[in-house]
Amino acid sequence: MKLSLSGKQVLTSSETARLLGISVSSVRNWVRHGFISSVSGENEFSFLRDDVLLLQRRIENGELDRLNSRANKTGSSKTFIPDELFETDAARKEVAALSDYIRGQKLDSSLAMFIVCVSILRMHGLIDAEQQCDIIRNEKIVIRKHKNIVLALNEWRKHVAAGINEQALKILDFPLPLDGNIAGIIYQSILVEGEKSKLGSYYTPDWIVNRIAERLASDGGLFLDPCCGTGQFLLAFAEKIGNPESIYGIDIDPVAVNVARINIMVMFKEIDFEPKIFCNDSLMNYNESLLFHSIDSLPQFDIIATNPPWGSHYRKEELSMLRYLYPEITSGESFSCFFVKSLRMLKKGGRLSFLLPDSVLNVRMHHDIRNFMLENAMITRIEKEKRIFRNVFSSAVIIDIIKEKGEGSVEIVNRGSGYSVSQKRFMTGSSNIFDINISPEDERIIDKVYSRGHRTLKEGAMWALGIVTGNNKCYVTSECLKGSEPVIKGKDIIPFRIKNGESFIIFEPDKFQQTAAEFYYRHRDKLVYRYISNRLIFACDREGRVTLNSANILIPELEGYSPELIMGLFNSDLYQFIFQKKFSSVKVLRSHIEELPVPYLTRDEKKRLEESVEIAENTGDTTSLNKNVYKLFRLIGSDIDYIKSALL
Repeated sequence: MKLSLSGKQVLTSSETARLLGISVSSVRNWVRHGFISSVSGENEFSFLRDDVLLLQRRIENGELDRLNSRANKTGSSKTFIPDELFETDAARKEVAALSDYIRGQKLDSSLAMFIVCVSILRMHGLIDAEQQCDIIRNEKIVIRKHKNIVLALNEWRKHVAAGINEQALKILDFPLPLDGNIAGIIYQSILVEGEKSKLGSYYTPDWIVNRIAERLASDGGLFLDPCCGTGQFLLAFAEKIGNPESIYGIDIDPVAVNVARINIMVMFKEIDFEPKIFCNDSLMNYNESLLFHSIDSLPQFDIIATNPPWGSHYRKEELSMLRYLYPEITSGESFSCFFVKSLRMLKKGGRLSFLLPDSVLNVRMHHDIRNFMLENAMITRIEKEKRIFRNVFSSAVIIDIIKEKGEGSVEIVNRGSGYSVSQKRFMTGSSNIFDINISPEDERIIDKVYSRGHRTLKEGAMWALGIVTGNNKCYVTSECLKGSEPVIKGKDIIPFRIKNGESFIIFEPDKFQQTAAEFYYRHRDKLVYRYISNRLIFACDREGRVTLNSANILIPELEGYSPELIMGLFNSDLYQFIFQKKFSSVKVLRSHIEELPVPYLTRDEKKRLEESVEIAENTGDTTSLNKNVYKLFRLIGSDIDYIKSALL
């Protein structure tokens, strides 16, 4: 914790996550969607402690129903059946019945999964029905041709023997579907939501895992999943590679590791082998050779693939250790550290595939891992997925790389569209953004726009954030009280106009948590724009009104360019196209606006543009404006049709 310039306590995103009982990933998502504001504007690391405490109280008091459905996952005792993982309703009902029984009896999860795995071994013919109770109770068991299954069960039993009773043994009476990793699905179903959120652990859908295995496993070789859970990736790659001795896994969860070992021995039930799946901490154990404690020498892996934890919950001392071990990663983000660790264990020319939140593509705090990828690997494929994890807010991307330095072609698969771009493109943009939304045709049009002589607002504007009151319920009213004045909210701003708002405030800066200098609010020729938005929405404020933090302020200072001209450009269809393609963001950041081109204009061009902006302000008709903006950049009919279709 540190103090801000105003003397107030400021929390990092990790400290905020711990205080709210959520993950760091959730904190960032709440910022993206406007539920909490970062005091540093575009930097999502810092929050006023008073803001966080207020949000915590409002959640606890039930004031924020939208957040109640997402908040406090790390403290949640709820469980859920991952419906999307079942092929039939009958299979779902069987797992639901067993999961309900385990939770209802309050059985220890390790004990329950031990008995579940014994039941699965019986169903696969590896244990006789008459043997199963003896196997659970008695260490002296014999399974012909499978001494390693015996060793695995005996070792597991040592940790659960004290809890074995008749209620636990009734698990054997429940029928189970024989799907690939049914034990993993059951384990996910009995784990409470809070524990999954702390670990960043969610079951990856089989269709995703199988598709990755299809791409990467064709040439065989040694495979590793460094955070393998119950073994979905291990099973998928083992099936393709065909040799269990080539499959390695590591996980910090001992129950998941035991399940994964049983799973792979069931898959190769004709072979007696010791699975190379180890219970260890892939990140904190810096010496890779110690991760594989029964292996004499460190393997060099041909393939590494995984769904690493997203936004794992670390203590302060753990975060310090991560920053020491992985100096390349400044964010302390778990999936970024896993990527660095995995690349160390991958042989030169080896292939790696990670399932990651889509924020890795463009959020500023993930500049560290993007930069690391670009400097140390060739990205071969980026595939954008819809939201695939129930109860996880983020959408996902799959990133494939080869451990070679270079600037090759990157295959982009983006919601049904497929195209290739040069990796070099990612190295030239702001914060090394992976702008996968820009297809070759998009790039051609954007390059055409930027090829015209232009300036930007980077050194030609003043900027200010709206007021952060700390408690809008207290300070913002729907009535015009004595001493109050209208206040502009983001939702009051529509293109070219500010609606007559229904909100009022008494401007007393000393009472608020954060304000800009009053000069910015009182400026009578300023632009205001929506901060939380997936498009550019600008209007001129000529009345010197104050704004809340959902409405930010821009005062252009480019000689010869009035605020109205800038407003016209930024509200045009062409600039919507540029913004959505280049940044694909739900927040309009200063850094985004500073990259937009402001073209040098002839006297006639300026006059036509000013006239069309006046029409748009007075009537809302942007036909003339769009026509003149397209003309500025010499865009032809086919270009314009393409832009219009992209904005639909």
